[in-house]
Amino acid sequence: MDGDIARMRKVEGVDLPPGETVRMEPGGMHLMMLDIRESLSPGATFSLTLLFQNSPSVTLAVPVSDRDRQ
Repeated sequence: MDGDIARMRKVEGVDLPPGETVRMEPGGMHLMMLDIRESLSPGATFSLTLLFQNSPSVTLAVPVSDRDRQ
């Protein structure tokens, strides 16, 4: 926070404590994708690979939604 304004900042990693849930959601912690090379239409999915320091990577099928309908 910068006063009453939430500012975005780049982070190199996110702590994921064992046994705890870390939520990524609009208005909170989230991923921003830049330089997307394909069109993403609501209802479609895309692959996202998460890299972990001490565990194998995980590839997810991420649904594309219309953010106005969330």
